[in-house]
Amino acid sequence: MCTCLSLLLSAHATAGNDFVSAPPITPKPNAPPVPSPLIGLPKSVKAMPAVSRAYTDAIKILEEDSECSRFFGGTEVATGVLNKMTARLTVASLSSPMVGIRMQGDIGHVSNFRTGHSYRLFEKVVVNSYGPFASISDRRRAFVGSYPASSRRGRVLMLLHELAHLMKGPNGEWLIPDDGGGRNPMLSLRNTETIERVCRGRMKFI
Repeated sequence: MCTCLSLLLSAHATAGNDFVSAPPITPKPNAPPVPSPLIGLPKSVKAMPAVSRAYTDAIKILEEDSECSRFFGGTEVATGVLNKMTARLTVASLSSPMVGIRMQGDIGHVSNFRTGHSYRLFEKVVVNSYGPFASISDRRRAFVGSYPASSRRGRVLMLLHELAHLMKGPNGEWLIPDDGGGRNPMLSLRNTETIERVCRGRMKFI
């Protein structure tokens, strides 16, 4: 099992290196068209307005052609993978109030025959109900990039950071390198800075 943490204290960490992937999943050539990106969230997550808002903000950022959406492979690919990721969201109370999101479990590698893109998915994406998406003891000291962790921009930046760990760029490398599930906070911080830099232009509108 691989546990991926989002540590919210001027750094944000995700996918670790010690995972075993599931067999590749390749859709059939006659797969139906990609559904509308506004597919909603699992019922358990809809009860948490902050998460629903972060999801809506992420869709808003990615559905427009921009440097940010192109970084994630274009609007169709970006919103499609975001929807696959958020469909696995659950909410649970984790031990640390500084943990925002934990991705864990088996990993499947998916190839989209129609778009030509591939990505990976963790079995579970757990939002900490006692973390930055909800209420933490000292919000003023917790940041994601340059944004307060509990702000709309901080939350959406966290989702986009997680999304980047699932996708590869044109060079075949992950959009941001694995930052060790909290074991490499400086790399995690640089990864967050990368996402903020390419998406800042769109994030300023939320």
